Amino acid sequence: MLKFQVSLGKHESMFGSAYIPITSQQLKKIGGHKTRLICKINQQAGFPCAVMPHGNGSNYIMLSKEKFKKFKLNYDDVYRIELLKDESEYGMPMPEELEEVLKQDPEGKTRFNLLSPGKQRNIIYYTSKIKSQNLRVERAWLYINNLKKEVKGKERVPYILGLK
Repeated sequence: MLKFQVSLGKHESMFGSAYIPITSQQLKKIGGHKTRLICKINQQAGFPCAVMPHGNGSNYIMLSKEKFKKFKLNYDDVYRIELLKDESEYGMPMPEELEEVLKQDPEGKTRFNLLSPGKQRNIIYYTSKIKSQNLRVERAWLYINNLKKEVKGKERVPYILGLK
């Protein structure tokens, strides 16, 4: 676990998105770039995240506009940050609807398990963002059926998600 205080940065090249800066020393303490984390801001509920390289030797955790509003953040304030290693299987919570689809479709589950962790998280993320439970079920079936149509080892997330 790593605790520190920091002001948020503004990522101009990402449409002004906010981020939490992470020093190289802090990155070493939490396990490096490949480590999935749970981030807590001012002891509020945590959210899954990853550390990204900034390109100038520094690192950051991206904060979406949704999180910026949810946590009532401000660029001028200093925040208490707590980073914990995410020990979950996928690095983020699995939606019940997707989990049920994978239970009912052994081929789909096998194909899902063969995906890289990042591709798995994309499918999990897009499923979990849907507000309607019925629509989450429909989309979970769509994503897994689209996954089964892709060539093994060459799966493309935009096609799985029906974005292309």
